[in-house]
Amino acid sequence: MSSPLYDDLIQAKMLRGVRKSIAADGNLLEFFGEEGIRLMSYEELEGPIVPPLLAVVSGQGKPEQVIGRQANFSYSVPIVVYVPRQTPVNPAVPRPAPLAITPTSGGGLTGSFSWRATFWNEAGESWASEPTDASLSGQSAAIAFGTIPTGVLGARVWRTEDGRSAYRYVETIQPDQLSSGWKDELDDSMLGDELAPVQLFVENLKDYLRGVLYAHQTIEEDDGTHLADADLILGDRIDRIDRTRNLRIVGMMAQYGTIYSTETMQSVANQGV
Repeated sequence: MSSPLYDDLIQAKMLRGVRKSIAADGNLLEFFGEEGIRLMSYEELEGPIVPPLLAVVSGQGKPEQVIGRQANFSYSVPIVVYVPRQTPVNPAVPRPAPLAITPTSGGGLTGSFSWRATFWNEAGESWASEPTDASLSGQSAAIAFGTIPTGVLGARVWRTEDGRSAYRYVETIQPDQLSSGWKDELDDSMLGDELAPVQLFVENLKDYLRGVLYAHQTIEEDDGTHLADADLILGDRIDRIDRTRNLRIVGMMAQYGTIYSTETMQSVANQGV
């Protein structure tokens, strides 16, 4: 027979299993980082949010039916993703060519990075340029913009953190610096929260996450214990803009179904969380 203790224990294991399944996807792990895919409560989501963040939120678990020596359980796991609102783009504004990056002495950047740039004029801002990658070792990055189209009033530079794939805001470049070049030596911890306007991934994030969840719908513990079978239902939960915090919030509800015997329930209860 089910018990509140058992329900709490298996729910905690389910949450860890869902988080593990999401973090097993290389693209999501690279974009959000290990620390950006987290188990959280709804109360924690009310506090300061530093995007990009993917939160696996405490949900509800309950026995749907108990017959003899087995129980049919249903577990609801909310998943909420926070990313900065992307800058509105005017496709008529010319897009920069890929940046030229030259490692130079005198900086403190170490790692593998990637840069993009956007141009802006009186009509708005362009899509981001194609990426340029470079590895630095205690250096800075000298950035050259190439040809500057007529009417461009400045640029914005975007960069990934070491080993990550989200392009975060670095600096706004004034007109006189476009032709002379500019040097990036900003530490990862100082990058802005805003993400570059890139026609990839963020716009398709919900569909991508759906595919990952379906591909890993059999939740499994490290010891090989199966916590859920292939009975997964995904429903839309959140898709809105928080203008106060300048965040785009998307999410879904993942509902897992599984059947446990009384022996399995007792084993889980004995193990504890």
